[in-house]
Amino acid sequence: MASNKGTASAERLDLRSDFISRPTAAMVEAMVAASAETPGIGFREDPVVSRLEALSAELLGKEDALFCPTYTLGNQIAINASCQPGDVILAPHMAHALISEGGAPAALSGAQAEIVETERGAMLPAALEAALARKAAGGRPRVGLIVMENTHVHSGGCAVPEDTMKAVAELATAHGVPVHLDGSRLFNAAAFLSVEVTDLTRHADTVAISLNKGLSAPVSAVLAGTAERIAEAVDICHRFGGGRHRRPRANDRVHGRGQRQRPFSGPEVGGDRRRFGDQRAGGDQHTLHRRPPTGFRRRRLPGPLGPEGHAVLSNVDGSMRAVLHKDITSAHIDSITRAFEEAL
Repeated sequence: MASNKGTASAERLDLRSDFISRPTAAMVEAMVAASAETPGIGFREDPVVSRLEALSAELLGKEDALFCPTYTLGNQIAINASCQPGDVILAPHMAHALISEGGAPAALSGAQAEIVETERGAMLPAALEAALARKAAGGRPRVGLIVMENTHVHSGGCAVPEDTMKAVAELATAHGVPVHLDGSRLFNAAAFLSVEVTDLTRHADTVAISLNKGLSAPVSAVLAGTAERIAEAVDICHRFGGGRHRRPRANDRVHGRGQRQRPFSGPEVGGDRRRFGDQRAGGDQHTLHRRPPTGFRRRRLPGPLGPEGHAVLSNVDGSMRAVLHKDITSAHIDSITRAFEEAL
């Protein structure tokens, strides 16, 4: 079993995802303290969850936020709140909400997808404008929602630039279409782009963030937006099965006791990432992607990487995905890089 415990260069590392990143000591302390508080039995009653929601809304620059037991639930609530059956969702190629969430937009909301031409995870504004120009008439369906994803997981974790997000938002506003930001690893994107998270969230009506990836919490996610939209989201969350049950007591821990330091400022998103192959990634997932020589035949890795047996994922385009997070330290980078070079 691959592990990320310790700092020895010969250690076997699991680089397949940041799901396995572990809470900090301060976060664990906050969880223990929270467990002593009296919980609520329904929405908006649990004091720990209420603090998490208030802190999340503040960090994301939105009026309100809703705790969601899973990240998929957060995305799908946002889609359901904006789309009627038959509506079109405009989204980037290989958008997670469309291809990695069990077909939920169609199954739960009756929405259909239209893929917009994409470059490095970002929808091209000209292509989006062309899609929006096709009005709902003569049998053509209405565009109910535009989805942006930052970072974009299936492009290797590319961060979508803030000016591109602004262009998308301006087109959406001009056509009266709401925007949802799939921000599972949004804090990674902000750190990589050297901007505040609110510089990105201001270009979306709703935004979902995952707490159990780069933020290292054990479970769950948050959906943020206007007070009116989140009030609607509460009802949809109940309808989708995320309703009246005790919330995990691991909730007062976005930054451990509400600490306000910027996450992801260490070497894993600093200088060391530039040693980790050709950086196709934007902030959280760093994909070693070498241009193959003439006649090169794509192949998948036969198993673990290098003599240490590092666990990575092979992509269909011949690249290899290795996800860095706070538990992958500078001491690990040499071993990882060397293993990739040997594999190529």
